[in-house]
Amino acid sequence: MDATSQKQGLQKLMRSRAPDSSLKDVARALFGLYVNIARDCAWPLVPASKLDASDLAKRLSSVLAVPVNEVRFISISAPYADAEWTTDEGYVALFEEGLAAGLERSVERDFPWTYWGRLQLSTERRLVSGIGEERLDILERDVRDKIMPGLRQALFSTLAGPLSVRSVEECVYGVETTLHAFLAYTIMDDRADGVPLGRVVRLMTGAIPLGAKIGEPGTWTVLTA
Repeated sequence: MDATSQKQGLQKLMRSRAPDSSLKDVARALFGLYVNIARDCAWPLVPASKLDASDLAKRLSSVLAVPVNEVRFISISAPYADAEWTTDEGYVALFEEGLAAGLERSVERDFPWTYWGRLQLSTERRLVSGIGEERLDILERDVRDKIMPGLRQALFSTLAGPLSVRSVEECVYGVETTLHAFLAYTIMDDRADGVPLGRVVRLMTGAIPLGAKIGEPGTWTVLTA
C-alpha cells in the first residue's frame, strides 16, 4: 500500500472511530508522519543535540506516571562519545562487544521498567474504563494490521545490526503501544491525557524511549541518531 492510500485509510479510520473528537485532526496529522516513515522504510532519528533532555524527562514522567528525573541519550551512530547511559558492566560490554551488548547490560528488560511496559501499565485502567476492552481490542488490531507493518520494517531497516533483534522488537512494541493508546485517547476525546501523549507520539518520530537505566529507576534512556 502506498503512502497516499495509507493516508486515505487513516482518514477513513478517524471518521469511523473518532468522528467528533477534538483530537482527530491532530491525530490524523501525527499518524501521517508515521505513514511517511513507513513509505521511506527508514526511521528519521535526530541527534541528541536537537533534543532537550529536561523537557523530555517531564514529558515521559507525565505519560508513564513515574518520576523521570533524568534522560540519557544513546546515540546509535556514536554510542561511545557519551557513555553516561551505561552501567559499569555495560560500559565494559560496550567497548568490548559493541552497542547491543552495552544495551543488554545497561537498560532494564523487566516489563514494568521498559518504556512500552510502563506505558501500558500507566494507561490500561483509564483506557479500559473509557472505551472498554472490546473496543480496545479492535483498536489494537487497527494499529497492528493497518499501521505497524511498514513501521516495523522501518525500525528493523534502521536499527537492526547495531541493536539486537530483541531490542528492535521492544522498539516496535514501544511505537505500537504509544500509537494504540493515543488513538484510544482520541476516540475518548480525552485531551488531558491525549495531548501529553500526542507530544510523545511526535517525539518518537525522531527519538525512541527504551527503558530505565539498570539500578537507576529515575533515569530513562532514549535512542537517538
